[in-house]
Amino acid sequence: MKQSVCFLLLFLLISFTSCFKDDCISHQKFVRFDPIYKTANAIRSEFKVGQAQELKNPGKIYVYGHYLLVNEIAEGIHIIDNRNPASPQNVFFYHDSRQYGHGGERKCALC
Repeated sequence: MKQSVCFLLLFLLISFTSCFKDDCISHQKFVRFDPIYKTANAIRSEFKVGQAQELKNPGKIYVYGHYLLVNEIAEGIHIIDNRNPASPQNVFFYHDSRQYGHGGERKCALC
């Protein structure tokens, strides 16, 4: 008798454990990137080639062949001819108001 009461209590205890409510509330944050569709001509029209300028607030530097591409933060990209490393020549400047540099939300459009 004592053993059957123990088994009955054990059975009831196990069967009622499935009735417990789990109140775990979790919040998840999702990041979504939406594509921007543009024609090639629309993208090319956003870049304006200008005269060579001095570096004011340079960001990252990229090497492409014998050219240096220097990101001017929130301004554009300097193209520097580095065939002679002793005296690099500033060739021209791409104005691009869409790009950002260090820790920014967007990266350089050309680099």
